[in-house]
Amino acid sequence: MSGHPQVKVGVIGTGWVATDRHIPAFKRDKRATLTAVFDRDLGKAQSTAKRFRVPSFTDNLDSFLNEPLDVVSICTPPHAHAEFIEASIRSGKHVLVEKPITLTSEVGRSLEVLAQEAGVILCPAHSHLFSRSALKAKSLWEKGNVGEVQWAMGIQLTSWQRRLPTWYDELPGGLFFDESPHLLYLMRHFLGDVHVEQAWSTDASSNSPATMDRTEVRLKGKRGTGYLTMCFGSPFSEWLFILFCSQGVLVLDLFRDILIHLPPEKAHKARDVLKTSARGTFEFWRGIGASGIQAARRQYSFGHDELVKRFLDSVIDGKELPVSARDGWKTVALIEDILHRTSPTA
Repeated sequence: MSGHPQVKVGVIGTGWVATDRHIPAFKRDKRATLTAVFDRDLGKAQSTAKRFRVPSFTDNLDSFLNEPLDVVSICTPPHAHAEFIEASIRSGKHVLVEKPITLTSEVGRSLEVLAQEAGVILCPAHSHLFSRSALKAKSLWEKGNVGEVQWAMGIQLTSWQRRLPTWYDELPGGLFFDESPHLLYLMRHFLGDVHVEQAWSTDASSNSPATMDRTEVRLKGKRGTGYLTMCFGSPFSEWLFILFCSQGVLVLDLFRDILIHLPPEKAHKARDVLKTSARGTFEFWRGIGASGIQAARRQYSFGHDELVKRFLDSVIDGKELPVSARDGWKTVALIEDILHRTSPTA
């Protein structure tokens, strides 16, 4: 598509992830033109098209795919992803799809092959890989400023008071299936291809019978071990990803998009403790300021803007995909393994 003046984008689904993430990110990139919106609820398709000044809307999938689109951005609940991915690929469209890519790794793998055969791009939206904090952490690591990655820890606390999707009970493992991909793809990125060594869960006080209240996972990767803790029903919500390296610790606050870089202490004396505390506090509030400015400008995208930019680079100039379909279904395979190991019948 070299020299293509505008990439014409169609959006499938009109929920929050479409209106607050995908559509704004494409609108902010001048190389893209939003052309059509599809939703099985025609009223929602119409209101979304009107809100974002998209010229075409429909509740008919064939009509939508007959539009002169280059890209389809899929923003539906996960159980509908496979259907829309396949239809879009068979129509010759490049695809950006929300995580998780599909409900099973087997289906994800087959769609990867289908996309390759059709000569189109299939990219799952692993957006937190492209947040400011994650990109800075990656840069520090790749430049050798923190030494070698030794192990990682992902911690997710979720309150039932947080805005949550209405359909998560329909997923295998409930909310775990929808939210665990973020920490798992970060594990894969920094630790290399990982596999599950051990997993267990409890659901004694579950708000929903389909959702595990607490899950603990140990993973082994090429560069080290990963530990995942996910708790549902917490008094508050926090998402943290911590990289323990030979020459420092990197703390990624995913909700606030903040990176705190803590170098090694010389000795655990009062001045060392004070220095570490001062540095961590300064970097936290500096990050709050930067994220606050982005939020005030309505540009707080948790990496979606950068993901879309790199996705369009791939579509227009053939540059490397920001996230491959393989990365997508490999992440789903980890979820499948965890769910199998934590099943009461396992």
